[in-house]
Amino acid sequence: MITSSQKYLIIKGFAGLGNRILALLTGILYAELTNRKIVVDWRDKSYSDSNENSFYKFFDSEFSPPIEDIDDSDSIYPERWKNNLECNLSEFATKTNLKQYMLPKNWSKSTIDPAKIIYAENVIVFWAFTQLVFKFRRYFKSFKMEYYNRSTKSILSEVYKKHLPLVDDLRLIVEEFCHQTLMENNIGIHIRYTDKKSNLKPMLKKLEHVVKENPSSKIFLATDNPKIIEMLNEKYSNIITFPKWFPKENVPLHGLRNNSPGRIQHGYETIIEIYALAKCKVLILDTDSSFDYIVGLLTNHNTIIHDFRKLKWMPEYAHHILWKIYYSTKYRA
Repeated sequence: MITSSQKYLIIKGFAGLGNRILALLTGILYAELTNRKIVVDWRDKSYSDSNENSFYKFFDSEFSPPIEDIDDSDSIYPERWKNNLECNLSEFATKTNLKQYMLPKNWSKSTIDPAKIIYAENVIVFWAFTQLVFKFRRYFKSFKMEYYNRSTKSILSEVYKKHLPLVDDLRLIVEEFCHQTLMENNIGIHIRYTDKKSNLKPMLKKLEHVVKENPSSKIFLATDNPKIIEMLNEKYSNIITFPKWFPKENVPLHGLRNNSPGRIQHGYETIIEIYALAKCKVLILDTDSSFDYIVGLLTNHNTIIHDFRKLKWMPEYAHHILWKIYYSTKYRA
């Protein structure tokens, strides 16, 4: 059992892989500011087939004693998590009768607010839809000066590359796929087109323009909709995709996967696509998508990125606000 003198930040997984990685990167920075050890808990059903902690299926990280070793009977915030740390968010909400926990008004009942860096409790719990670095950026000047004048993207990129190496088996799959199928000057494009839709028309127009400038380049396509693959294959002869399972329904791939190879397998497929895109020379993305934002964190300084984010004019914190609006609408009683 972990002793009471140790202080921990437990980061719960939620939503898609991009969402939970951005929340995790936020948690890593928050833990550095507050001198807490990190416990990552991804046992929810989005990427876990049998309640195993899927984080360790993907990343070879130094984080986390087993969550079972954390004393959840005392000194924990939010207090609702007492005796409930082994629950994922959905189970926690049911057990504590926290209806519609994804509504913004209920968010603070299940997570700390990272704008506050002093919590007396030994164990605190955090989850989020996206990165929330803006909430504690003001503390960098006093406690993490090396981050103070840097962009959020550059900070998150450094933290990702430092703390989240892939497990060997997955890393080798990524390397083999990229070596066998990708050329030096690939064009990469990600098109989400199920529950949420990328800015399709201008992205396809840009793709056409980039292909004319680079006629010998292959096109690596990542998408959640097989019809997008069919559409681009009709126009281009050099499309590359990573073979994966698609649901019959028009639902996001991190949803329920009945008759699928499994949720862990879907996580592998998603990570392989992210890393393959990051190796392309030219990228056509929509970084309103957390998937595309993560791709951007893994690129190098020579990568050309055409970003078709619809709301480029909005400040950094706007993404968090938009998530609040989205879930307020989606889960309103």
